[in-house]
Amino acid sequence: MRGTGAVQNARHGRLQSVHGVLYYSPNCSRELVLQEDPFLSANVNPFQPAKRRTLGQPTSSSSNGPAQVTSHEKFRQRYPTFEEISTPRLWTLPFGWMAFVPLRYWDQGYPFNRLKRIPHPLTLGTEGDLTYCLPDSFLHSWSKLEAELFGAVTKLKSKFTAPMVLPFLPWAHGYQQTFRNPRSYDRCVAFSRDWFSVWWGALSFLIAYGESKRDTFTLNSRVPEWHAELESEVEMAWIDGVFRSSLSDFSYNANRIGCIVDIVNPPVDQPTISWLVNHGIPVWYRWGPVEVASADSSLAPPPEMLTGPPERPLPAEEKPPTTSSLGARHHEGAKPEPAWVEHFKRHERLHARMMEKETATERQSREDRAANPPVANVRVYEWYPSERDPDVFERVAAGVKNSRDTLALYSSRQKIFDAFCREWDCCEYFGEGDEEIDLEEWGPEDLDLPLPESLRRKITQAYSANVDDEDEEEVGAVVEESPPSASMAVAQAGGSRSISVFEPLNLAEEPSAINTTLVEDEEGMFRVSTSWLAACLEDEVNKTLGLHYGFVPPLPSVSIAADDGPRARRDFYRLLGLCDDEEQPEEYFASIHYRSALQFINSHSKRKSPHPGCWDLKDDVVHPLKHRSRLCSLRIVSIPQYGNVDVVDKGLSDCVPRYYYFDPPETSKVWKLAVLSGADALFVCRLAEDFNEDDIVFALAQKGIPFRLFFPRHHIPAPLYRTPPYNPLPVRSLRHKFTKADYESYINTRTLVLAQPHMSAALRRGGIIWRLAVATLGLGDVQKPPVGCGATVSIQLQNGNREYVDDSLTARELDLICGAYLCIDERTGVTAMKSWWPLSRAYERADCGDNYGRWCSRREDWYLRRLRDIENGVESSDQPLAFQQWKSALRGITPIRNFHLSIQTSSNAFIEDHIQSHSR
Repeated sequence: MRGTGAVQNARHGRLQSVHGVLYYSPNCSRELVLQEDPFLSANVNPFQPAKRRTLGQPTSSSSNGPAQVTSHEKFRQRYPTFEEISTPRLWTLPFGWMAFVPLRYWDQGYPFNRLKRIPHPLTLGTEGDLTYCLPDSFLHSWSKLEAELFGAVTKLKSKFTAPMVLPFLPWAHGYQQTFRNPRSYDRCVAFSRDWFSVWWGALSFLIAYGESKRDTFTLNSRVPEWHAELESEVEMAWIDGVFRSSLSDFSYNANRIGCIVDIVNPPVDQPTISWLVNHGIPVWYRWGPVEVASADSSLAPPPEMLTGPPERPLPAEEKPPTTSSLGARHHEGAKPEPAWVEHFKRHERLHARMMEKETATERQSREDRAANPPVANVRVYEWYPSERDPDVFERVAAGVKNSRDTLALYSSRQKIFDAFCREWDCCEYFGEGDEEIDLEEWGPEDLDLPLPESLRRKITQAYSANVDDEDEEEVGAVVEESPPSASMAVAQAGGSRSISVFEPLNLAEEPSAINTTLVEDEEGMFRVSTSWLAACLEDEVNKTLGLHYGFVPPLPSVSIAADDGPRARRDFYRLLGLCDDEEQPEEYFASIHYRSALQFINSHSKRKSPHPGCWDLKDDVVHPLKHRSRLCSLRIVSIPQYGNVDVVDKGLSDCVPRYYYFDPPETSKVWKLAVLSGADALFVCRLAEDFNEDDIVFALAQKGIPFRLFFPRHHIPAPLYRTPPYNPLPVRSLRHKFTKADYESYINTRTLVLAQPHMSAALRRGGIIWRLAVATLGLGDVQKPPVGCGATVSIQLQNGNREYVDDSLTARELDLICGAYLCIDERTGVTAMKSWWPLSRAYERADCGDNYGRWCSRREDWYLRRLRDIENGVESSDQPLAFQQWKSALRGITPIRNFHLSIQTSSNAFIEDHIQSHSR
């Protein structure tokens, strides 16, 4: 890696003067702040602790003697904080890896989500003698993550023989201690949490270092060596989380510390500048007379930077505002209405409609949930500042399995339970109040802590000026140095080994938690309540065949003959979307209603016209569909690029030739509802006349029917820069035996993908994507306007004068939601894609006989049965399948495929004839 290396197509950088010396970065415009000459302090160990005197509480040795100060140790080591080591250093062999350390956390998925917030302390003792410590669940979680990180880093360091000096572990900053006041607790826990970033940086460097030693062929056609090496060290979900995080994404990221390099006399071990730039590491180097005379001319700053005076660091009062100051400024001045206000208004309207339609049993269940809100196995959402605009908050799903731990991070005033949708909303700003702060507890030095913005403003208002903190901990602030909880035990080898901050502590097993099964996490998301008496089965036939396909029940006097038998009844149940093991009442199968319905199905399956008086597309029924008022507002718009695979994969177009949208003459809605098939358009027309537009959308969403909500282009926020998503497919060996652990890792990935702001598009996608998304997202935000941060689809309406858009999903996002893997044959490099669930391009094919165009109890039974097989490791039913395997498994039976094709063809023709007849 030796040398400088020319930088090709480097990102525009910055030339600045630091202490009178010019430094240039070809890829970073961040201000370079140096406390001392990096060339003079290059060999200083940044992890070396400082010693300070520590004194105990004053005591009296006797009744007559003077008070004495006792101390168990004369000096106490003070370990450097993350802020103190986050300045770019000159690249050296033992500490150069620090350039990869991230400055801030951005990854919210597993395993990083264990550190996303500092939990409220566990308070012990009695009034006047209270102590504070990290709750047991978080103490075990952080300790486990610390041990996993240590194991992963040391194993890769040994594997790749990487020359690096490792730092001390986060527990050295005291997160396992017990404290006498909450401020000391916040300080030490915050310092400990921040120190995890240093270890993440070490892991990121080792990934880059290991990959750099592979040749081009193995780099592109093999499971990453670090990935395979860690399989015996940490769980697969941990590896997958790191694989899809920014730690493995070496595109440019100014969120890393970066480094300074010597371009005049580069050491043997110094990487080339191109290697650093290609790995997204901010890099600086001096550019003075010595460099001009002897360095590679390709490293020179652009001429326009050299012609004028060098850019110098901004004065202190003009420094670019931090996120905290921006947030404070935003709250002080006129501010837009928080995003959650509109969210709760939208849910209030939804609640009102749900109350009108809920049964007495449903109302009682809702009231019970409101009185005793669940905290486990429930959807939880957190409101975070958007990456696009820190003044705008986005609602992010935390995942059902993480519900209990997530709720524990918030006070009772910072979380709101929705009993209708059975979900929680959490945000630190929900708990803002006018109560005063304890000035003895909080001071200006605490502004360095990751405090809630509300508390930060109160501290700022209470003190007129900030005072530099010397970071001297209060006397007696720490109650004990060892882990505080009785459930935690430090295991000493033979009772004599000293504790080293460079090794993780051996901790007792975590108390058994309440674990749910895969089925329990998803069960109940799709509810079908039907009593299988003859009368109710007849009603089910009327609702399914009538609403979706236009079947009209016969008059009592009509005589109809139909071929009946076990196979006919099995296919009949299958087309209705009912399970084979449902009760089959003979009373119904002997009725005229059944024979008429069966004849209707058989006629369409054989591409024939059904008997008179049973189809509402014909005029020989009592209430023909053509007289429905909603049909008059139905329109068709073509999709120009539906056949362009590249455009469709980018999420810029749907792969159907036309949209069927509704344009009612009188509406209060700015959006246009569109469906993707003629049969679904007629389903909307058949819904009850008293259904308003909100009811129609909710009916489509409840059934998993694909639809789009097109909003005028000007309703989407102005596009701002957003970090391009890093969405690699997880990788496995082609011969890998998948287990439940792999599936749980997939759930973590799926939750992270669905947490993106534009994922209402997954709910509106329908089918298998809808079912995989609804357990995480619920249906409360199905009408959420597009946010435009991902792919979008658009249509031109009103003679092409107005553009309407909706959020969309890319092929990669769809594949990740379905649990796709890139499986690699280690011998040949041949790859294959396998997935836990059928990919959308397999499930949404016209020849997929098991796709009913809606989600039904038969599909739900299949879904839960497969979850049980994965849970229990049922041979041949618990593995991901390749595309062709899914295609064959979902083909269904010929009569049902023919039936659906006949209905679709007839529906399309009916709509086109109706629109043409009204346009004359």
